Amino acid sequence: PDFAVARRASDPRKMLPLAGVRRCQLLRGAARAARQTSLSAPTCWSPMGRFAGCRGFARIDGYDHYYGKLKNQEGMLRDSARNEAYRAALEAAGPRLKGATVMDIGTGSGFLALLAAKYGAAKVYAVEGSPEIARVASRLARANGYVGVIEIVPKHLEDITFEDIPQGSVDVIVSELFSHFLVGEVGLQVVTMAKERFLKPGGLVLPEVAVLKLSPFEDPALGAELRARHTFWQQTDFMGFDLTPAFS
Repeated sequence: PDFAVARRASDPRKMLPLAGVRRCQLLRGAARAARQTSLSAPTCWSPMGRFAGCRGFARIDGYDHYYGKLKNQEGMLRDSARNEAYRAALEAAGPRLKGATVMDIGTGSGFLALLAAKYGAAKVYAVEGSPEIARVASRLARANGYVGVIEIVPKHLEDITFEDIPQGSVDVIVSELFSHFLVGEVGLQVVTMAKERFLKPGGLVLPEVAVLKLSPFEDPALGAELRARHTFWQQTDFMGFDLTPAFS
C-alpha cells in the first residue's frame, strides 16, 4: 500500500509519502481521539453477534484458507511501505498506547499486535478468523515475550461475544483490512462494528481516514488479454488439444 504517514504526531498535516499502490492517511488520528465517523451501523448486524446473511457481508469462500497460509502472510510482511507506515503510526500514538487496551482486527501473523505491545499497550486482543494463522500468531507472541499482553481471539469479529472481549473496553482499534478499494474484506463494516461494540468513548481508530485515488488508462493489449479469458476454455485447438470438455 502507498501510505502517507505524518512526520510527527504534533503536526499530522505533514505527511511522508511511501511508495506503493494505495494512499491512506494513517496518522490523522494518531495523536488525538478518533472523531465520530459518518459510517452508519451495518444494517446486517444482528443482536446475536452475526451478520444476518446480507450479501454485502458474505465471506469469500477460501478466505480463512488463503490467509492461513504462511506464504501469503509472508507477502504482507515483505511490504516494507505497509510495515513502516504502521510502525510509525503506532510509535506516534505511543502516549495513547501506554497502559491501553488495543484490538487488532485480522491480526494474521500478529505483526500489528506485536507493534502495539512494543509501544506500551497493556492488553492486545488479536482477532483472527483463520485458525491456522491464529496459532502462528500465538507462538510468535509467546516467543517475543508478550505472554499475558497479547491474547489471540481465534474468531471472526462478528462471532465475538462480550464474554470474549468486554463491551466498551478497548482504547485503540487497529486494522489492515483494505483489500481492493476498501471493500474486498468488508473492512469498513467490520471496523465500524468493532467501534460500536468495543471502543470506549473518545477512543482511537487507526487508520482513521482512507483516500482512494483512481486514474483511467488505456492498454489495448491488456484489454484483449482480459477479454480472451472469457473464451479461454472454449478453445478446440490449444496446442493441439480440445479444452471445451472442461466445462461440459
